[in-house]
Amino acid sequence: MDKNLLIRHIAGNCAAQEEREVMEWLSASELNRKYYSDLKNMYVRSTLPESRASDNEVAGFWNRVGRAANAISAERLRKLYRRKLVVSYAVSAAAVLLLAFVLFRDGFTEKDLKDDYVRIALSELPSEYVHTVYTENGVKAKLFLPDSSVVWLNSGSEIRYPDRFAGETREVEFSGEAYFDVRSDSLRPMIVKTNRDFEVRVFGTEFNLKTYDDRRNAEATLYSGKITLVSGIESGNERITEVMPNEKIILSDEGISKVVDMKIRESVVTRAWKEGRLIFNATRLEDVVKELRRWHGTPVVVKDSRILDYRITADFNSESIVQIAEMIKYCALVDYEYRDGVLYLFAR
Repeated sequence: MDKNLLIRHIAGNCAAQEEREVMEWLSASELNRKYYSDLKNMYVRSTLPESRASDNEVAGFWNRVGRAANAISAERLRKLYRRKLVVSYAVSAAAVLLLAFVLFRDGFTEKDLKDDYVRIALSELPSEYVHTVYTENGVKAKLFLPDSSVVWLNSGSEIRYPDRFAGETREVEFSGEAYFDVRSDSLRPMIVKTNRDFEVRVFGTEFNLKTYDDRRNAEATLYSGKITLVSGIESGNERITEVMPNEKIILSDEGISKVVDMKIRESVVTRAWKEGRLIFNATRLEDVVKELRRWHGTPVVVKDSRILDYRITADFNSESIVQIAEMIKYCALVDYEYRDGVLYLFAR
């Protein structure tokens, strides 16, 4: 079905033949009706006016609802759809939503509103309403989402989010590493879609997420509250994992492993970057090199692959890349050379 035709139908600008085409398409499957509902929600929210409707306009709206619903009382509709409509704003736009609801969602219940969230993907929004923040290597950032949630971005990370959250969820897209402090909202979960075939669903809590493409594994570490991790989305084999405080989830190609009851040091290590510290705890040099490239934005060249399996334990704060290389030299059988802005590592 042509998307422009659906938008014209939502706006009430269809010819009779087009109206029949849309009705037939809607009756064909539940998936079609779900897509229409999401598109309709996005359209209405993007066209909400700034001014409030008058009391007379609101009263007139409910009169029209009563006539359109026929056997369904306006009072019952008002109750069922209280979370979908902003009646004091955009009366005519809300009427479009409610009339479509009467026609296509027969049997819709309050329970559906709680369990079947209307999700608006960022790809469905006009590009001018979507913001992208990317941190280069050596750069970190702190930003506020439209709901006042706070996100700290580590180097080499990217987040995409709308200028305001539409639908019944708060959806963002993310890759890299970030610390999320999500504002609590028991009615609208935040959904963090990642680049690693999983997403995190949360109503309000603090967690660290690491999904770099150059790492073997992705990680989600929870500090308070609860998060739900949904993996295997692209493959169609969805798996839901509940994560509790002080638990870490590690995702690899082989599946999911959960680290339960992290020790205090491990909890500190996971989010140390947020405080400007770089901590390695028996970390393979291969992973250390990746962190150094991002942390300092400095090219690091390994001239001998044998050293990549060496383990490094160290705690860095404001040291330069050369100072770090000097300390690594004493932690393992590794030597270095810093030349023309490039760090070279090789075996001793």
